[in-house]
Amino acid sequence: MAYKLRDRKQKRIYVSSSSSESDSSLSDPDYSRTRPRRQPQRNNNNPCAPKETTDVEMVEAGKSRRRRKRAPYSFKKSTRPSANKTAGIQPKMRRTILSRLIEMEMIEENAEVWYMDETRRRILLKGMITRGGIFCHCCKKEITVWEFEVHAECDDLQRPYANIFLARKRVSLLECQLLGSQHYGFNKIEPKENAVDKNDDACMICADGGDLICCDNCPSTFHTDCMHMETIPQDDWLCPYCVCKHCGLAGYGADELFTCSQCQKKYHWACYLEEDLDLNTPVTPVNSFCGQSCREIYEHLERMLGVRNEVDGGLTWSLIRQTDLESAAPINNLHQIVECNCKIALVWGMLDQSFVTTIDRHTSINVIHSVIYNRGSNLNRINFNGFYTAILEKDDEIISAACLRIHGKKIAEMPFVATNENYRHKGMWRKLLAAIESVS
Repeated sequence: MAYKLRDRKQKRIYVSSSSSESDSSLSDPDYSRTRPRRQPQRNNNNPCAPKETTDVEMVEAGKSRRRRKRAPYSFKKSTRPSANKTAGIQPKMRRTILSRLIEMEMIEENAEVWYMDETRRRILLKGMITRGGIFCHCCKKEITVWEFEVHAECDDLQRPYANIFLARKRVSLLECQLLGSQHYGFNKIEPKENAVDKNDDACMICADGGDLICCDNCPSTFHTDCMHMETIPQDDWLCPYCVCKHCGLAGYGADELFTCSQCQKKYHWACYLEEDLDLNTPVTPVNSFCGQSCREIYEHLERMLGVRNEVDGGLTWSLIRQTDLESAAPINNLHQIVECNCKIALVWGMLDQSFVTTIDRHTSINVIHSVIYNRGSNLNRINFNGFYTAILEKDDEIISAACLRIHGKKIAEMPFVATNENYRHKGMWRKLLAAIESVS
């Protein structure tokens, strides 16, 4: 029997078990009927001019109409009155890890802190918490957390948050960060139990609806023209994410498929050995890489995580990534992991203020939030695992940030970039991009 296109008449609403920032109760009336592929809207008076649209999706009782955004990733308009610029109003407070902990009420502003030695018996330096850093008692000025460690003559430790303690509570700043950390690991998307059709409602490639061909192994769906397929498959069909990237075949029995930790593609272990023949290669797949190229890229990115690189003008840039503490290993990297996670939260706040909220209309997840927090998913279309964030900093304040994901040595994606509004139009984004390109 010939493979038939899925019946689009029976729709269902996805049920998400993730902890996304979006409203999980959002329902789409288009699920109850066939949804054709979207076409560009034209102005009645001028057929060549685009029709004006709004950023609000309007749903009325008994009647539904979806208006497409003019640009899905357009910048938000500033809500501050223009008079503020001429009235001499001071810029917003600096956004640092300490300011975040103060807002979360994990620490108090102006609280006394001590830098203690590894034995926690001797006080090396005293200071006071501020939103921008620590007011050092020895030099009588506000400095960064890392500079405070230098003043305590313990710069070789490179663990300031673990060695700075609140004088009243005798709790380290690292412990405060741990108490304020959250879990953002996975977007698990499941259809309702009684749903007949359990595949995705959007094409994996173009994210649009219409007549879709379904993978027989995963929920992914595709348009035949997006896959450049001239005919519909006659037998069971597997998508490119369910077959070996080397030979294009499925895995059965002992010849199972592994998932590459870098590119997320599937591969046979035997095909990996043929592609990268190495006498020193272990008998079993280590770290699950589909080839030597993906292994080198992954290891290079891991070595760069959390490392501060000097840039001109007193700036530094680094590569960070959200890591769930439950899977963090080894434990001696805890300080670095927690600091990266806190900076990811600061980047999320900056991008959330800069971009229009982008909600996937099929699963109701917040796309920007999922990209920033490197969230995986059982649905390939919204699997954002593998995203890193490059940040440009000055005095512990994040000035500019860019989300990026690398696919091999020639392809990369960078969907979201933003600069702190206090530093815009000063060439900061160009500095960060130049730093990224210098190590690519």
